[in-house]
Amino acid sequence: MSDFMLPDIGEGIVECEVVEWRVAEGDTIEEDQPVVEVMTDKALVEITAPEAGRITRLYVAKGEIAKVHEPLFAYESEGEADAAAPRDERQAAAVGKPAPAGAEPSSAPVAAARDFILPDIGEGIVECEVVEWRVAEGDAIEEDQPLVDVMTDKAMVEITAPEAGTISRLHVPKGEIAKVHAPLFAYVP
Repeated sequence: MSDFMLPDIGEGIVECEVVEWRVAEGDTIEEDQPVVEVMTDKALVEITAPEAGRITRLYVAKGEIAKVHEPLFAYESEGEADAAAPRDERQAAAVGKPAPAGAEPSSAPVAAARDFILPDIGEGIVECEVVEWRVAEGDAIEEDQPLVDVMTDKAMVEITAPEAGTISRLHVPKGEIAKVHAPLFAYVP
């Protein structure tokens, strides 16, 4: 499951109001399908699905305020839904089996990793090249810390951490192309 983070939707915009959801939890979505309309202090903006899949959660209710770089909705991509079924069957088969000898039960809650979705980084920009990662998997990060430099066809852009945490995965290697509205990295807050 991936969280869709509200991208930068205009210079100086830090929040917007959810005007109308065009989907509900459980709905199937197609890539680029309109998902929600939001109102900034400047314009009505339509946010589209980053990829095909299924909506699993709407984080911000109609009429409420959504903040830039915070989760707007969660979805399961088509590939995730297919891969989840066998894992769920394995988990169900393991229920009731004793723990292996010497296994210690864990009482610490495990935080789920969040995907950072590459936001709109310029009008008409749909992809960019990862020029340099400034962090590695497992690194601790601070809010607003520079994490990666990307190159669009117009400029070099520095992407910063949305909040403090630990990098759990770099989805796009150095030298590869990252797509706008697709996961760039994952982190545990």
